[in-house]
Amino acid sequence: MRKREAALYLGLTVRALTELMRRHVVAFHKIGYKMVLFRQDDLDAAMARYRVAAVGE
Repeated sequence: MRKREAALYLGLTVRALTELMRRHVVAFHKIGYKMVLFRQDDLDAAMARYRVAAVGE
């Protein structure tokens, strides 16, 4: 998916997603000069690293 779609999927702004890309938190494919593509499973894996477990889990 493209950057705007990925940001909507994650519930982030495009700017926040760009910052995650800059910090190498989210994997992406850069095709050419402008096109950036994301795989849904890469987005899910990146966000899973930030999951905080509830008490008793």
